[in-house]
Parts: sequence; structure tokens; C-alpha cells
Amino acid sequence: DKYFYVDNSTKRLANIFGGTWMYGVLDNSSQPVRSGTRFLKHPTSSDLYYVGTDNKIYKTYWTASGWTTSVFNSSAPLVRSNSQIAYSSSDNKIYYIGSDGKMYILSMGGSYQLLNLNLFQHYNGVFLAFDDVTDLVVDNQERIWFSYDGGSISYLYYSLAPGYFTGWTLIRWPHDNDPSNNLPGVPDFAPDAVNSPIVVADNSDVYYRRSDGRIVYFNAGSPGDRDRPWSIVGSYAAQGHVMSMTYGD
Repeated sequence: DKYFYVDNSTKRLANIFGGTWMYGVLDNSSQPVRSGTRFLKHPTSSDLYYVGTDNKIYKTYWTASGWTTSVFNSSAPLVRSNSQIAYSSSDNKIYYIGSDGKMYILSMGGSYQLLNLNLFQHYNGVFLAFDDVTDLVVDNQERIWFSYDGGSISYLYYSLAPGYFTGWTLIRWPHDNDPSNNLPGVPDFAPDAVNSPIVVADNSDVYYRRSDGRIVYFNAGSPGDRDRPWSIVGSYAAQGHVMSMTYGD
């Protein structure tokens, strides 16, 4: 029964815990958390990971003497100023965009590697350069979702197709310009995902805020699927009213 959050005063990780609901900053000597970025909780241990104000990834963890914090990997590339960090429970790794605009994979052992696309795709050679990513999330099928390239939703997944196509593959969403795919009342244009947090449910439903404030969702199916219909949450043709959100909600 512990709840973790970022303390507004110190900008450090804190928690609320226990039957009497005590609270406090975990490590007062730790690097403050960078504004606007999420922190990650390991699903089976006390370890927490976050981006510091110096754009390095830090690990706060429990020891016999209390909470302590250290740089997770001092040689790993810095995190890009507009990149979140995302954790994959299936392979126990952290994904993020480096300051050079390329995606990195950080193992729990501390080693890191550059994510490169399969040779079939050839985006900027075999490395995908990110210039406008606003969110990053890994779902339970090991797809790495992000908003990219003028606001489209996209994802990367590791394709096991034999030979030439094996490796990380980029799928751009949406490819949904056919009015016959759209539900009644949904405008016939590609949703814009700029400046939106992304939520991916266990059933592969993807939710995000469109540029006009409306919440859009679609079901992504299995890795490699595309061209699925999308809809707006809380809206249908007869209703004439839509729910809207502001950035960051």
C-alpha cells in the first residue's frame, strides 16, 4: 500500500504509505525529477526510474539503510528534452529518445543499445531519427507507441519474419482516409496526436487527445496490423456534443 508521486516543493520522488498514511520524500539528496516527464515503477521490486533535471536516467531503490538514488548508467546517452521514458515488463527494459534524436534500449543490468530498423525500411539509413516525439509508451505486446512526424500515431515492433524483414519495424497510424471505415459522426481526416499523452489498454485500445481537444480511440489489433477504424469518445451523430480535454489531462 504505497503511492508514489513527485513532491511539488523539492521536485523529488515521494510516497504515501502505511496504515496511518505517513508520507515523505524518499531521498532528499537525490537529483530532482525533470519537469513534464513520468517516472517508472518496476512491477516486482521497489526500484523507481526517472529523468533528472540533467537529462540523465536515475534509479531510486530501497536498501537496508533506506532509500538511495544513483545514476542508472553514467555512460548512456542523455534523454532528449521532449522524450518520456517507457518501461517494457515483457523484456524488462527501458526505452527512450536520446539527445541525438535516436531511440535507445536500456537493460535493467545497465547496458544500452541503439534501436535500429530492419533493412527493409531504410529510414535515415537503418536508424530512425526522432525530431518531434511527445510521448512514448510500451504496451503488453511489446509495441513502442509514440506521436511522431507531424502528429501521427506510430509504433515500433520487433518483427520475426524470416530473412530480410527480421528486426524492428515502423508502423505509421492512422492509414484511415477512407470514409467507409469511419463510424457515423467521425470527421473524415487523419487524427492529429500532437502534444498528447497516449494510453494503450490491455485489449489494444489506443486513446489520445486530438489537436482540437477531442479524445480519439481505435483498436490496434496485433503487431503489424493497420488501417483500423477510429472513433471519438463521447460522441455520436445524434448527440451533437463532444467531450474535450486540455493538454496533459
